[in-house]
Amino acid sequence: MATIRDVAREAGVSPATVSRVINKYPLVSQEAKDSVEAAIKKLKYEPNMLGRNLRQSKSGMILALMPSISNPFYSEIVRGIEDVVRQKGYSVLFVERISI
Repeated sequence: MATIRDVAREAGVSPATVSRVINKYPLVSQEAKDSVEAAIKKLKYEPNMLGRNLRQSKSGMILALMPSISNPFYSEIVRGIEDVVRQKGYSVLFVERISI
């Protein structure tokens, strides 16, 4: 898997420039943008979302505790939660609550 450093090397720019292009900072030359985007495509680079979220102190995840995941009543709720969460750019982790 390609890293941001691999993309920078391929594009002939610094890793900081690659980051600026990925994060859509406005003060990057069109030539640098084109070079970085071509390198990203060639290397099939995908940003590491876990690493990005850790650096930003965000997980991008919502935890949902459900009494029962297999109950048809709750499956409708799960579907609704998933739809809304995805629209907002988050992921959801469903956990079945265990009674003690």
